[in-house]
Amino acid sequence: MTKSFQFSLQKVLDVREIEEDMKTIELKKAQMTLQKEQQVLDGLHHEKDQVLQEHGKEKRNGRLMNSSRLQQCMDYISQISSQIGAQEKLIHSHERIVEKNHNELLNAVKDKKIVEQLRKKDLLNYSKKNRRKEQTKENEVALRISQKNKISAAKVL
Repeated sequence: MTKSFQFSLQKVLDVREIEEDMKTIELKKAQMTLQKEQQVLDGLHHEKDQVLQEHGKEKRNGRLMNSSRLQQCMDYISQISSQIGAQEKLIHSHERIVEKNHNELLNAVKDKKIVEQLRKKDLLNYSKKNRRKEQTKENEVALRISQKNKISAAKVL
């Protein structure tokens, strides 16, 4: 009875699979964070556009803003613009993190594939070795049968 195939680097392959899964999770988290930050940026742009549209409506309707209201509006737009700038920097930082995590995932996939290729090669060698053993056994059996037939034929004569 032959023993089943056991890959000598199975634990390494298991670790590589776990690393790949962890890198996938990290990438997904980073992408979700980036998406949330992008939504915040979109909200800031929307808020700024609304303030500018309100100011434009008042101007088109012929209503003039008093200087304090105009100053408040300009300060608010300036504040939103600075928040937009800070948010864009934050998004750029998160984009770098996503790119880094993506590259780490690619490397983890490559590392796992290398070990998987070794496993396939070992399995192929194991299969070839078992086929040779089986062929040798079959040849021995055939030889014994042939010898028995020759001996039986010689006794009959």
